[in-house]
Amino acid sequence: MFSKLEKYLEQSDLRMDTVQKGLQTLSVQVQQANCPTFPPPPLASPVNPCSSDPRLPAPHRYSGDPLECRGFLNQCFIQFELTPSRFPSSRTKVAYIVSLLTGDALAWASPIWEQRTDLTQDIGRFTKEFRRVFDTPGRKITAASSLLHISQGDRPVARYALEFRKVAAETAWNDEALSSVFWQDLSEQLKDELAAHEHPSDLEGLIAICIRVDQRLQERRSERSHHHQVKPRTSLIHSSFPEVPATDVPEPMQLGGNKLSTSKKQRRRSVGLCLYCGNSGHFVPQCPLKPAPKAGNASSH
Repeated sequence: MFSKLEKYLEQSDLRMDTVQKGLQTLSVQVQQANCPTFPPPPLASPVNPCSSDPRLPAPHRYSGDPLECRGFLNQCFIQFELTPSRFPSSRTKVAYIVSLLTGDALAWASPIWEQRTDLTQDIGRFTKEFRRVFDTPGRKITAASSLLHISQGDRPVARYALEFRKVAAETAWNDEALSSVFWQDLSEQLKDELAAHEHPSDLEGLIAICIRVDQRLQERRSERSHHHQVKPRTSLIHSSFPEVPATDVPEPMQLGGNKLSTSKKQRRRSVGLCLYCGNSGHFVPQCPLKPAPKAGNASSH
């Protein structure tokens, strides 16, 4: 009797365990259906579409030109700084630079990448070696020499200042030295115009006042050129001066005793000059160079 009861209880316990396990499994499934979980994105992924990093255009491919080396590397480092999620390690940064190389630069970097040397694991060492091979040597010395040979010449100050700033950025000269060199290489005409002005002590202030004065000089040259191109109208000049009757005009004076030709008379009339002496401001009756009438002629009148 007791043995049958014990077996019945054991079977009941087994059924209860099965039911509890089923309930637990069902509970987990319900929780997963209501609150789904997703695995985290891989850290080494070079592109994360959900990243908040800005989208920057890729630098132009670099072939090994020494004059473009620094600009190319600076553009790459801007990518590294502003989109850090794309470059989680030094190797991904080196890989990005190598992917943008072509020509001689790619020929230099290819064996380094294939052999997986230490340079491919350290962006600092890689770029140092990159600059040693491709960058312009002695840039500061070259810039200082170039700065001493730049002059304004016939071009506007704005263009001269642009070239001066570009080269000056390569040097370690202070503001006072740069201002002195900039002033010395200005055109003599502009220096004369600026002689009465107080010179600013800083380079940017000096450049600003030079550009303003130079622009005014250019405007004045343009005004004078336009003024000279406008020819006077003969009809207006004739109307502004009274005509002198021909009977009252004695013979015009001419060096050597020669008489004025008809064309010269007409030219003097057209511009309002005295027909006797050729000067302006008066006419024949008032001409100071015209001989006084003889006494006999005066008395006869």
